[in-house]
Amino acid sequence: MTEEDVKQRILDAAEALLDEGLTPERITVRRITERAGVGTGSINYHFKSKDDLLHEVVNGKIGAMGTDWLMRFAQPEGDPRQRLKQMLLEIGAVVIQYPQYTRMFVRHELLQGEMNAPRMILPVLRDIVGPEMDDLHLRLLAFQLVVPMQYAFLREDAMRTYLGLGPLSDTELVDCVEILFDNLLPERSES
Repeated sequence: MTEEDVKQRILDAAEALLDEGLTPERITVRRITERAGVGTGSINYHFKSKDDLLHEVVNGKIGAMGTDWLMRFAQPEGDPRQRLKQMLLEIGAVVIQYPQYTRMFVRHELLQGEMNAPRMILPVLRDIVGPEMDDLHLRLLAFQLVVPMQYAFLREDAMRTYLGLGPLSDTELVDCVEILFDNLLPERSES
């Protein structure tokens, strides 16, 4: 077995454990290596730590979706307000579908990331607000749109309690995105 095969077996084992609903805290190095059929030193050799391994698994899963969103929603076709709403809704749907991945992804993005989520929506947001808004205000607006969603993804239970909601459903997600979006980006009236 090549080193690349060992690395892939470790990635596959960690992904399978996450897919089974185990939290990162319950996924141990021993569980991963037993599932992969490799020695425990292989994780440190290939990934430096269990956290780095899990981060790579999550980035692979969520990163591919992010690239797809960027390609689809950055196109200057159609109403930019609707494109951005649709983008936020699709991101929310992924969170509902893959909560174990998105919690890890958001935690890393908030604590160690490069503000990629707000950056991702900047081009579409620029299409909405136009050239009259300076870059500082645009970046703060992107931050205001993204951070409440990130917090909700990271602490869905606390956010549901705060908002008085039950388990987050597609309908409630649409309502929350609409309210957030309309509060921060109200329709401009034509004068």
